[in-house]
Amino acid sequence: MKMRGFTLLEMIITLAIMGVGMISVIKYKEKEADEARRQIISDALISEVAGIVDFVAEEQISVVENNKEKEITNPLYDQTAGAPYINRTNNKDLNAAMSANVTELIDWSAGNNTRIHFTRKYCISTGTQGKYEFSKDYIPCNEPAVLANSDLKIERIDFVGTDATVASAIERVDFIVGFDKLSSEDALHFVKYVSALEKAADKHSISFKDIYVVEKGQSGISSWALTKVSGNPVTISNLSKNIGSLNKNKNYGLRISIDPNTGKYLRADGRVGADKLCWNIDSKMSGPCLTAANGGNNLVLTKGKAASNNGPGLCWDLNTGTSKLCLTQVEGKDENDNDASLIQLKDDNGNPATMLANVLVEEKSITDPTKKVYRTIPNTTYASFGNSTDSDIVINSPDSYKGNVTTEKGRIELNVQECPVSPNGQKLYPRLSASIASVVADTKDDTGNYQADFSHLSTNRNSGGQLGYWSGSAIQVNQSGGKWYITATMGVFDPVNNTTSVYLNPKFLSVNITTWCSTEPQT
Repeated sequence: MKMRGFTLLEMIITLAIMGVGMISVIKYKEKEADEARRQIISDALISEVAGIVDFVAEEQISVVENNKEKEITNPLYDQTAGAPYINRTNNKDLNAAMSANVTELIDWSAGNNTRIHFTRKYCISTGTQGKYEFSKDYIPCNEPAVLANSDLKIERIDFVGTDATVASAIERVDFIVGFDKLSSEDALHFVKYVSALEKAADKHSISFKDIYVVEKGQSGISSWALTKVSGNPVTISNLSKNIGSLNKNKNYGLRISIDPNTGKYLRADGRVGADKLCWNIDSKMSGPCLTAANGGNNLVLTKGKAASNNGPGLCWDLNTGTSKLCLTQVEGKDENDNDASLIQLKDDNGNPATMLANVLVEEKSITDPTKKVYRTIPNTTYASFGNSTDSDIVINSPDSYKGNVTTEKGRIELNVQECPVSPNGQKLYPRLSASIASVVADTKDDTGNYQADFSHLSTNRNSGGQLGYWSGSAIQVNQSGGKWYITATMGVFDPVNNTTSVYLNPKFLSVNITTWCSTEPQT
């Protein structure tokens, strides 16, 4: 078979195909390199952000003075610290206009002149010195080299105050990040950084409150303002539908908002450690702390650094400040006069409040001091027996009388109470006792009627009746078929007729009935 070489045309076509493939590979590699560059810049930038947020979150700052470490109030919250520490903006609403007052802002574009306030005093390489020798580095002495000539840099920081007071607590930190475009065609390329910034934030366990698009005017850092389309601010979430309305001749950037008081995510793998959680919603400063007990598997609520002498408490606010209840610890003494504590529920005026619950009391048995018993809080009610006619009241043959307590006339009948759950596998039994409240030895009047009636407490003394001699009463309590049955007999001597009678459940005998539950059953 005769062999032949490649023609010139075939070689040209082959080289063209190879060239197209190489261009695609080169563009892909360029894209990868560009993404890697943006991620490196984002990591460095968010590292700066994380350091500032950590600084803001510290109510107390550890510093070194005379070679000794001590804690001071964070200069951000010290009214005497001066600018820029006490600078605050008041645009608490994310959609509110950004401040244009340079005295309220932190000019991060000023480089080391601003940076020294958040770094250690003896950062020699900065050329200037700050006021405090912090015990740790929140941010490095110098700006990361990768940010020096990057197209995305922090230009301004706004500390949004909780109120208008000097050095107030900080509710939000806004980082205004400017994008340095090479040409108008690059004006919107800041969008490409969003994904990289979010990945970097995740590495530092930082959560963005929101990201807004901002634009810069001609008068420096105070000219940054929210970008608006049709009067509405543009956020990252709605940028895609508004990007066509942006002007490529403007200088754009991002406003990254962070709540420093939400803290860092506590990760299950322990990458973010916390020995206690302290917070105060109102002041945004440290308040009560939830920490683990030294021994056992318990959580302990303690005072925070800025707390008053009042003990820590758990409070519930159902109606936004108008009805607050707090469960607090109160100092007291035990039976041996040793220091002890008790729990008290207070209302918003500091008075004892009402708790709705099934309460169990643990105490020593009165019959066996080595045994612990549980019982509920006793409940007491008043009732009188019901018989009022001579045929029902008088037992004609007491010696041979055999009554049925569940059907006797005039009896007091109540439902057996339900008992709550008891600890340690024990059972609570329903209990009831009845004691005499009021009694008179009423006898028949001239018309053969009994006038005394104790069914109404408010009229007991006015019920009248013809009195005889009371010789005694016997009150009996029985339980049957989910009911309590209370019955009574009563001995009376009538001096007028010189007769003795035994009464059954008379209406002029009333009782106080006490019910409760106990691990000791009724006998």
